[in-house]
Amino acid sequence: QAPPSAAEAPVETSVEAPVDAPVLISNGVSKPYLSAEDEDAATAEAVAPAVQEADESAPAGSLTAASDTDIQPSQEAADAPVTGQELQQPVSSQQQPEAQPASEQASDQVTAESQAISLDTWVYDHGEETSRESALRELVSVWDISIDPGTEPCGEIAAYGLRCLKMHGSWAMINEINRPVILKLHLGDQRPHYLTLLGREGDSVVIRFDAAIYHFPSEELSARWFGEFELIWQEPPTGFRYAMRPGDRGAQIEWLRDRLNEINGAEIPPENGEDLFDERLAEAVRLFQASKHLTPDAMVGMQTIIRLNSASPSDSGPRLRARG
Repeated sequence: QAPPSAAEAPVETSVEAPVDAPVLISNGVSKPYLSAEDEDAATAEAVAPAVQEADESAPAGSLTAASDTDIQPSQEAADAPVTGQELQQPVSSQQQPEAQPASEQASDQVTAESQAISLDTWVYDHGEETSRESALRELVSVWDISIDPGTEPCGEIAAYGLRCLKMHGSWAMINEINRPVILKLHLGDQRPHYLTLLGREGDSVVIRFDAAIYHFPSEELSARWFGEFELIWQEPPTGFRYAMRPGDRGAQIEWLRDRLNEINGAEIPPENGEDLFDERLAEAVRLFQASKHLTPDAMVGMQTIIRLNSASPSDSGPRLRARG
């Protein structure tokens, strides 16, 4: 009889997304992402005023909430299995094709001209293309996975041991998870819009849309985002059916021990075999959870696995972009 699922945190705290500092960029408005070479060329030829420097005292390169010190995942978004399209049944490691490492920029077709346009206007101009399914396809591409047109993205990626997960949180939580995500935005047209966030560069957020990269001021996006986001996460090679807990034994516990050994840079000596969730391993899990603002209960569910993967040097999944 399988042990019941267990959530990593009993209560979700509602965190208000902070408002970022005003953005000072070309023409006073957003611009598409350009590579370093393109930016040098554009700077030399541009007629528009030069980009003004952001305040050097502001923190650089991270999506950070001003006063977020205790972020707890919700009961729904933690370790209880999610049914329907958002969560597919796990498959064995023998059935999982290996997800290829994601290149941050190689596959991006960067727009060539700067566009003096606000986020609201841009979203309205592309309203029918800002659906959740379109954003999911962009996010799947960031993971370097190709899926057939017309298929359901979350169902297709299950073959790679990947799952979709809807969450609610803050900028600090997204920064800590350190994965590209889909943001659910609310404008004045009474319908949700979904954009794929790749990261943050200075005072701008980096958005991927139709295989192109765009920059928009962080303050514009923060005013339209109320904490709803969706991500793709990688389950352990053995699959995931319920939270791991002290006393469990099996291949999944060996994976957990190996992950923590790699992250900590030191071996956790087993008390009675590598595949036993013993007290030494439980203490290492508690310390890791506390460092990631999770409830330190040694219950290893989705939230802990997501952060273990992001913290692992050998994990090949995409990370958030960050530039000062």
